[in-house]
Amino acid sequence: MLLTSVTDILMISVVGGLLSLDSVAVFQVMLSQPLIAATLIGLLLDNPQLGLLTGALLQLLWISYVPAGAVVPSDNSILACICSGTAILSLHFWSPAVAVLFSLVLVVMFAPATVWADVWVRQLNNQLALSADISVLQGHLGAVTLKHLSGILIFFLKGFTLILIGTTLILLLEKGLLYLSTQISFFTSPGFVRFAGVFNSLFLTIGVGSALHLLKIPGGLSNFFIAFFLCLFLVEGLKLPPEMGLVVAIGVPLLKIRRTWKGKQQ
Repeated sequence: MLLTSVTDILMISVVGGLLSLDSVAVFQVMLSQPLIAATLIGLLLDNPQLGLLTGALLQLLWISYVPAGAVVPSDNSILACICSGTAILSLHFWSPAVAVLFSLVLVVMFAPATVWADVWVRQLNNQLALSADISVLQGHLGAVTLKHLSGILIFFLKGFTLILIGTTLILLLEKGLLYLSTQISFFTSPGFVRFAGVFNSLFLTIGVGSALHLLKIPGGLSNFFIAFFLCLFLVEGLKLPPEMGLVVAIGVPLLKIRRTWKGKQQ
């Protein structure tokens, strides 16, 4: 089991590192988008359905974060690979709903590390570009190709390393939570499993709010955050069907936003 997990983590890291190149360094054919990257990791681990689910949730969550100008957003390609991989590998000890819940929450916490790594790699590549300019002036044209390829290698190593570290850390944290649950039996209780299922369903509402935020619709993201936690409470507290909670969580903020939008037009 341990050997299998190590092999799987290494495979995820290599494939994820290659997919992360698509975002900036090479190709740029949208393979690095969370929806695609997470599904491909799911195919690699023989669970494309769970990969597609995690990819869709992360795609919606970060849809409003655009790398425009000097803004350095979280590397959602790397995070999608980590989320999909950890969710599938943790099925050995969690139910699917709990596995997705922990992977989503822990991946969001890991996101700042990808921003820091991206800034560092960009600075390093800027140095390589300046060095290539000097090589051209000196007539060392072969060195230019080498430095260009070095930049691609650095981007790959960034993705590989982050996915390797992130996946390992999250799985270790989840193992710790599993050990804790043997003492308290909270995370494996039927109530928490149901809570995780509701959380994953209503998480879509945050993605819708993020999309509205991208369209500059006032109150989009904040209204959906409020509705998300309100409906989570209603479904758990009043035992409403998750489908009803999802309708309320999407419908109520949309009505409020529509009223605000009409008031601004008038």
